[in-house]
Amino acid sequence: EEQIKDCIRRNITEEPKAEELIQKLKQRLDIFTMCYSPLNMSIVLYVYKQDECQLPTTLTQLYYLYVLHTLKRSVENHFKHLDADDITDFKCLPDLMQLPFNSLCQMAYSGLVDDQLGFSKSQLPQSLQDFPGCGG
Repeated sequence: EEQIKDCIRRNITEEPKAEELIQKLKQRLDIFTMCYSPLNMSIVLYVYKQDECQLPTTLTQLYYLYVLHTLKRSVENHFKHLDADDITDFKCLPDLMQLPFNSLCQMAYSGLVDDQLGFSKSQLPQSLQDFPGCGG
């Protein structure tokens, strides 16, 4: 528990906001216990910072917001001619991202159905292998 608190305090420099997140996590044990994993801790911190210091109410919402923010960063980094602020949900993706995103979603769903937890770049359809953000 102290490691989680220390990590929050190191990553959120404004002490009141750091303490607020710690208190919110104490009330949300489902999310708090996720934070023992460094990857999950980074997701919680990232979403908290990006979402005006709000903690999502569900785990699904936490991951949804993380993926949405990740897509926005991809637009900012790889598609500078597009406005990342236009992406408010997955239905608002630019056309050039919609097909790759849907393909990745299909791969993820198929992986769940087949009990496959991950996939390699070589398993990506050829059209995605060189797409920015997909290992290209």
